[in-house]
Amino acid sequence: MCIRDRYQRRVHGDHFLEQMEDEKTLLISQVAEMGFSTNAVERAWRGSANKTIDGLIEWLGQHEADPDLNDPLPANPEEPQPGAGKSISSMVNQAFATKLQELGNSKNVSEKALLLTGNKSVEDAIQWIYENKDEPDFEEELTLVEQEGGGEQKPKVVLTPEEAAKQAMELQRMLREKRLAREKEEEREREKERVRSGKEMAMAKKMLDEAELKREAERKMREKKEDEVAKAKILEQLQRDREERFGKGSAPVKKKEEEPLEKVKFAISQMKVVYPTHSYGTQLKTCFQTLKIYLENVLKNPGEDKFRKINMANKAFQERIQPMIGAVNILNSCGFVEDQGTLVMLSLIHI
Repeated sequence: MCIRDRYQRRVHGDHFLEQMEDEKTLLISQVAEMGFSTNAVERAWRGSANKTIDGLIEWLGQHEADPDLNDPLPANPEEPQPGAGKSISSMVNQAFATKLQELGNSKNVSEKALLLTGNKSVEDAIQWIYENKDEPDFEEELTLVEQEGGGEQKPKVVLTPEEAAKQAMELQRMLREKRLAREKEEEREREKERVRSGKEMAMAKKMLDEAELKREAERKMREKKEDEVAKAKILEQLQRDREERFGKGSAPVKKKEEEPLEKVKFAISQMKVVYPTHSYGTQLKTCFQTLKIYLENVLKNPGEDKFRKINMANKAFQERIQPMIGAVNILNSCGFVEDQGTLVMLSLIHI
């Protein structure tokens, strides 16, 4: 029992809690008429601080997704039990009640139907029975609770079918809007997750592809160096054979030098493999433009020493040339030689 109930019980006596229980039963019945299960409405009554139809409906709207909403409510040991009620038999037209019972209705249903339709007629009572026959408390007896001072508490008037239908339609609209908003938000979150996952997968694939291209370029460059080493060994062996046949004074076997232009073409082709334009178009273009500036400065000003030297610690060089595999090889192929952190062109090579 909550603090408020204990206080009210101390001030007003047990009859106050009996009145509350009667009000609870009536409210639960009215809300259940809107299409909710009795278990769900019982939970709303226990969970909502606003013990009105609007309060219960609001609570149900907030908890419609609860998996146990329609499960039987666990017993609450502190919840007050209803007191014994007074029969409503004296408040209904017993002649009408007898006719209704002759039609096959129970005494409880007949008297309840008459009382809740204002004892107007058998026809009105039959209409009420027809409209409420599927309610879970249809066969339960309706009783009155004695008020302090000997008076009787008249049952509160239930909602008319029109009022109940109107409130039910309004509630369904609210719940539908909330459900659609929730589904829309969930769809947005799923789409965000799908886009994020797609981007991550695309990025991972891109990184794998680029890593594979770099490995392939490095393999080719390694093979090229291995070929050069192998050719050098063959030339040495040919020179030894020549000296054995003609003496040490014989002319040495000349190594066929690879043309600078071929070296530049090879380096450019490797860079395009390692850095595909769809991913590195801007970086590659900037690198080639910077290389072009370096070489054009030398060609236009062959006598200027400042154009024949490139500081490798320079910010532009560090950002545009150094990180790009093969860029320094192009400068080497054009005659630049590294010397203590500086690329120096000792002799101009025409390509």
